[in-house]
Amino acid sequence: MGPALSGFKDSPDKRKEDYKGENARLRFCCSEMQGWRGNMEDSHITDLDIGDGNSLFAVFDGHGGPEVAKFV
Repeated sequence: MGPALSGFKDSPDKRKEDYKGENARLRFCCSEMQGWRGNMEDSHITDLDIGDGNSLFAVFDGHGGPEVAKFV
């Protein structure tokens, strides 16, 4: 990749951030890694109880910028 492409770094950021949670019905774990981009552009939702016994899990890909992924 390298600096020739705007928004990319010389080497990937391989640090990972993990998120875990559980309730009486479910247990989850997710992990994110920034990679070649200059900053994290993706976002996610992990909500074990949105009411009526339902849960919500979603991943939003930034596709070149974090604004929409964070808004959603």
